[in-house]
Amino acid sequence: MGRGGVPEQIDGDLVDDGPVCVVLPGIDRGVAPFVEALKAARIDEAFAGVLDAAADAVMTAAEDPYDFDDRLHADNLGGAASDIRRAFHWL
Repeated sequence: MGRGGVPEQIDGDLVDDGPVCVVLPGIDRGVAPFVEALKAARIDEAFAGVLDAAADAVMTAAEDPYDFDDRLHADNLGGAASDIRRAFHWL
C-alpha cells in the first residue's frame, strides 16, 4: 500500500486532487459501508438530477422539439438518470 492506504498502482495527481482520495479509504473498510454511505448521502439522486437537468437543457435549447437528434440526446440523458436510480435501488 502507498500513502494514505492508496494502492501504489493508483498514485499521483488523481489521488492527491481527485475524488479517488475520498473513495479508496471507504473501499478499504469494505464495500457495504461504502455503498451505504453513498446511499445515505443520496449521491444517486444528485447525479441523476444533473442528468435530468441536462436532458431538460437539451430540449429547451432545441430549435425544433421534434428534431430526432435532440430528442435522442435528451432521451439518452434521461435514461442514464433512470439507470443510476435503478442501480442504487438494487445495491
